[in-house]
Amino acid sequence: VAWSAHSFVLGTLMVFRVNQAHSRYWECVTNVNQVRGKWFNAASSIFAFCSSADEKAEDVKTFQHTLVRLVSMLYCAGLRQL
Repeated sequence: VAWSAHSFVLGTLMVFRVNQAHSRYWECVTNVNQVRGKWFNAASSIFAFCSSADEKAEDVKTFQHTLVRLVSMLYCAGLRQL
């Protein structure tokens, strides 16, 4: 009787802890995806305001490539803080 009561309490606590860890994991995944989306929206907004003039095409392309790399590095630096 004592063993089954002990097993029941221990099993209940383990289920509670695993459920709590699972919830925290999915909360973290959701937050990381939201941050990634915000960085993507910021970069997309900057792209929208780039010039479409033919004489500036090479400069715009260089700027956009540099911007993507910098935003990627900022995202990586932000993830390291987690």
